[in-house]
Amino acid sequence: MEHSTTFMEIIFLIGRIILGLLLLINGVKHFLKMEKMIAYAKMKKVPMPGLAVSFTGLMLLFSGVAIIGWWQITLGPALIILAIFLFFTTMLIHAFWKASPENRMNEVNYFMSNMMLFGATLMMIAIT
Repeated sequence: MEHSTTFMEIIFLIGRIILGLLLLINGVKHFLKMEKMIAYAKMKKVPMPGLAVSFTGLMLLFSGVAIIGWWQITLGPALIILAIFLFFTTMLIHAFWKASPENRMNEVNYFMSNMMLFGATLMMIAIT
């Protein structure tokens, strides 16, 4: 069964809004829970954790807005930076295989969530 272009555009818009909102929410969380995020970054031995948390929070906010607004001019570079961030954050910060048994489940959840966002970001890169 062939879908109409309008139907597919609506589905794509819904997907963009969901992905963008998830990024926005995570960006806002970086600022609302700044102290906890910095403490977590310190625990993970992130260099300059305060700056890192602020930068990644802004990056997540900007990426979310760019995806929702479908800003073609800034979307490509934003998505590439986002993909790089998600990949390295996932592999280095949420390396569940290195986590203690009591923290492993949380790290698995963060790892899987980030991998879903990474996959969605790669798909967005492919179509922009």
